[in-house]
Amino acid sequence: MKNVDELYIKAEIPMDQKQQINEYMDILAEGNYFNGCVLASHKGKVILNEGYGLSSYQYAIENTPITKFRIGTLTSHLRQQLFFCFTSKRS
Repeated sequence: MKNVDELYIKAEIPMDQKQQINEYMDILAEGNYFNGCVLASHKGKVILNEGYGLSSYQYAIENTPITKFRIGTLTSHLRQQLFFCFTSKRS
């Protein structure tokens, strides 16, 4: 397995943007530092759309570009904060 610090040495060598991002994410995924999907674009053009690592360790299911993630808990906290701000201003 490659060390994450090795990437910084490689980054000094000019590479294709997609290849550079892909190699970096592969290193992170191999070391279990990242599990998820990456969508990278430049000036409206998609240069990378890949899934890395596992979406389920229990069933060994890999992430893909179309993997759905549950983020409902993040939005509920935001909704609670907005409700609190709205109700406190009305008083």
